[in-house]
Amino acid sequence: RPDAALFGEKQTRVILSAKPENASVIRELAAAYGLACYRIGETGSERVRIALSGQETIDVPLSACREVYEGALVR
Repeated sequence: RPDAALFGEKQTRVILSAKPENASVIRELAAAYGLACYRIGETGSERVRIALSGQETIDVPLSACREVYEGALVR
């Protein structure tokens, strides 16, 4: 399920940000240790886009994410 894949709280999940040219090395290293490794998006634009199984699942402006994050707690 997309909601479980994106927001599930399994303790073994890590999000890693790396340069595109290092992606194959990261996948090889994960495979060498028997770990699952998925490319879920890229950084560097004014939008947050995440794809699952090649299907774009999230596409929102970064400004909207910032507003929700900064407005989440009452100060």
